[in-house]
Amino acid sequence: MDEELFGHEAGAYTGAAHPRAGCLEQAAGGTVFLDEIGELPRPLQAKLLCALEDGWVRRLGGARVIPIDVRFVAATHRDLRAMVEAGAFREDLLYRVQVIRLTIPPLAERRPDIAEIVGAYLRARGAPAPTDAVIPWLERRAWPGNVRELHGVVEAGLAEAEGQALDVEHLERAAPPPRGRLVDPELAVAPKNARELGELVVRLGLGLHDVVREVIRAALASEDGNLTRAAGRLDVGRKVVERRAANLDVPRRLHRRT
Repeated sequence: MDEELFGHEAGAYTGAAHPRAGCLEQAAGGTVFLDEIGELPRPLQAKLLCALEDGWVRRLGGARVIPIDVRFVAATHRDLRAMVEAGAFREDLLYRVQVIRLTIPPLAERRPDIAEIVGAYLRARGAPAPTDAVIPWLERRAWPGNVRELHGVVEAGLAEAEGQALDVEHLERAAPPPRGRLVDPELAVAPKNARELGELVVRLGLGLHDVVREVIRAALASEDGNLTRAAGRLDVGRKVVERRAANLDVPRRLHRRT
């Protein structure tokens, strides 16, 4: 990373036969995008701060000061403020890179974007449009890995499709079981009777086992893991929720007692 940002001079290390400009130098008059800035080690954070503050860099193994003129954009999924408090990220660098802050909601909170993202991804690969069932199936997943996870699942599905239109059966064979609860607001409201439960199973295209698990998971999540309140929300006994949660592998961290 050090060399990528700042470059090196010939002879800076074994194998460095020719000088090389780093990204900050090459992007003169342009923009440098640094993904996952929260992963930078502390020594490199200090060097980056100096470059941004002073407007110059020094290549590895060199003594010459090289002016830079770049727009710097950084992204991270980490909580940089928490990292500062833990001593893992420099506070002065945080203030320097946080001049204009844009917060992008997780993919689970912007499900209407999934159709456009998948469409663009398929077009870029020259793949045919997916079947009508694909987007609803994708929208029900939680996507803790956001767009990268979505791309991975679609790419795996395309390999299964072998040139055909992407279908749910290809995704089900290729994709791992979803982590976390399925994202569907209908699951936050417990069915009142067997008929409503059956309708929910048909509407969501899930198995009965999955729907029961997700209804319980949604109730526990909405009540901050409190078994008693979740049972009241579902209009069943507390022991029923506790037993079902254990049998259905609902995460134990949700089983918080009153």
